[in-house]
Amino acid sequence: MRWKTLSASLLLLSLPLFAAAAGKIATEWYVNMKFAFSVAYPKEVFIPQGESADGGGQKFLSRDGRAIASAYGYAAPLNQTLAAAYGEALLSIGKEDPGRKVTHKSFKGDAFVIKGTDGERNFLKKVVYKPVERQFVSFEAVYPASKGAYYDPLVSTMANSLKTLQGPPVPR
Repeated sequence: MRWKTLSASLLLLSLPLFAAAAGKIATEWYVNMKFAFSVAYPKEVFIPQGESADGGGQKFLSRDGRAIASAYGYAAPLNQTLAAAYGEALLSIGKEDPGRKVTHKSFKGDAFVIKGTDGERNFLKKVVYKPVERQFVSFEAVYPASKGAYYDPLVSTMANSLKTLQGPPVPR
């Protein structure tokens, strides 16, 4: 009987993970008009914290208060390329916190992704470059490494949903 109770408990605890992996968690879209991008977030897991005062983006706090995700846009500094931003992001990881380690990095087309850990936390950063507008759109998330099995698929899905939008530029 004890085994059945443990098995049932493990199944119940893993249901959100299976639901997320199967795409069953309801999502909402955040659309940023200033920088013309959107990102989907699982509304049962993350609560939007309101658009930033400058209109550049939004933070999302997990309901348990242990994970933070954000999506925002910003103007590219003069003469900055995506490759330069990628190099700077990799260099800053070690400078910000020497305990941080990169576990995955990719640079393809108009975007790069960096994933890693600092022992207690996992992080993910995705940056997309919009060359015509000379803008970057970034998604970042930080969450407990101990909850990686739960948050990894959710955060990856959010990062993969990050899309730049077409349309007339919005005056700044």
